[in-house]
Amino acid sequence: MNYVSVYNRNTKEYLGSFKNTIGNIANYIASLIIEDVMIVDDISDKCLITTKGMFLDYVSDNQLRNRLMKKLVPLQMSGEYREVEIIQRR
Repeated sequence: MNYVSVYNRNTKEYLGSFKNTIGNIANYIASLIIEDVMIVDDISDKCLITTKGMFLDYVSDNQLRNRLMKKLVPLQMSGEYREVEIIQRR
């Protein structure tokens, strides 16, 4: 299973990792309040997403953005997201 790592965009502090699924990413972003994060693919070390709080700022490709928006918008509108299991690996 592929994982993504999450970093604070301002301090570059490592915040943790979790399984790389659209559902996990959407739930994690929906849970953010004011923290700006950068989500990086662990295999390619490529920045996939940056956020401004719970809103997308940058998404690496349109296909990923489209799939993510289908999951993220309903979570943002309802406020009903599930906690993502964070794995501290570093």
